[in-house]
Amino acid sequence: MRRMSEDDEETAPTVMLGDDEPVAGVPIARVAARQHYPLPRSQLLDRAGEIEIRTPAGPTALENVLEEAETQIFPTAAALIAAVREAVGEGPVGPG
Repeated sequence: MRRMSEDDEETAPTVMLGDDEPVAGVPIARVAARQHYPLPRSQLLDRAGEIEIRTPAGPTALENVLEEAETQIFPTAAALIAAVREAVGEGPVGPG
């Protein structure tokens, strides 16, 4: 296993994070991680439907995102995340 040395830090590219503007909403991964699976859609909406998640269009209530999803039971957290990403797309999340 290779360890990172001080030399590696000097040659690693710098990633610019932008201005310190807060981002509204929570990551869908956090919402998904706090559930128990398999999870019926109705139970998910009862537990977390009002939570605003981060989307490329800005913070959006989970219940609004899942309105168009055809999935009735989410077998895993990955399945929930995939359904949300399919509904909202992927892209940079701006400040809320």
